[in-house]
Amino acid sequence: MQRIIYFIVVLVILTACHSEKIRDKSINIVINDAQSYKYDLINGVYTVYFMDRPDTAISFHLSPDEATKIVDAYYDLEIDNIKRVDKESGTILIKDNCMTMPKPFTILHVRSKIKLQDIQIDEGCDDFSFGNIKSGKSVKQFLDFIWTILKSKPEIKNAPHSNVMYI
Repeated sequence: MQRIIYFIVVLVILTACHSEKIRDKSINIVINDAQSYKYDLINGVYTVYFMDRPDTAISFHLSPDEATKIVDAYYDLEIDNIKRVDKESGTILIKDNCMTMPKPFTILHVRSKIKLQDIQIDEGCDDFSFGNIKSGKSVKQFLDFIWTILKSKPEIKNAPHSNVMYI
């Protein structure tokens, strides 16, 4: 009888150790690049903001393979595990030690069936605060991966540049 109980306990422990997290493949990602650009990956809309004229919305298309790679990178880099430190704020701020001004933040909005995340990061800074080093590097790597895909799109490559100035 003890052997059976021992076997069941070991089986439960092994099952728990090897269980894969459920990956929601239908996550919606929107990136606000400072106040200059917005990339809506699920709807395929790239918006360029201007100071002196109406905003420009440009359609682009992600292939199913590109969309899958982006979702896989999100989970592989453990962006889904980044948690809010400040319960009052709705945004997760990746704090850094850079004093450069102005500080144009990039905000990564991620929506899935089970999770909402708004992650704010200064992409121009690599000197993250002590408690933000791992999450800062992961978010930057994830955004760089997305930029590589998006910048290869002719619609985005040939789009006008924002003239929003930061003072």
